[in-house]
Amino acid sequence: MIYPDSIDEGFFSGILGEFTGETFNVKEVDCWASGDRVCRFKAKRMP
Repeated sequence: MIYPDSIDEGFFSGILGEFTGETFNVKEVDCWASGDRVCRFKAKRMP
């Protein structure tokens, strides 16, 4: 199953990559749809 925020992870990864020229791995750590107050993402620059 693809969760709605999986699309957001790819979107944020692409935006960061376009602005910096580097590759990023973005993961959602909090989700509004799962009961959290906000959706929160963590981005990690890939070597």
